[in-house]
Amino acid sequence: MGMFDRDREYGNRIDQQFDTNVPFLLLDAAITGETVETRFGDAESVQLTCQRIGTDGFAYGAEIICTTVASAIVAKVREAEPSDFPAVVELRRVPSKNNRGTNALVVQFLSPYFPGDAVIVTTDGSTRRAGK
Repeated sequence: MGMFDRDREYGNRIDQQFDTNVPFLLLDAAITGETVETRFGDAESVQLTCQRIGTDGFAYGAEIICTTVASAIVAKVREAEPSDFPAVVELRRVPSKNNRGTNALVVQFLSPYFPGDAVIVTTDGSTRRAGK
């Protein structure tokens, strides 16, 4: 086993790469076909291809491949269509529907993303294209 094998197996957790309520780009999403053991049983894993948005509103840095087993995000990824990407999104914590006493992690759509345009995040949390 190489030093990064386990990292590659589990991937970058989305909640450790991006803070809640901070916009980022979601470039693609896919079901991995793999399951991960959790304290609630086996959970389906999804892969999200993301990129950070700088304070200037432009995408920067390398694409970040993240994984999650968060059921609300997995459910959204099952419904994903190519026209959904790229999009400006953010992570949010909302009351769980399964009454486990925890908050569910969700990906909230903010706006479509138009490559080359800056994303302006307004004081109410909405986004718009620069100059629009």
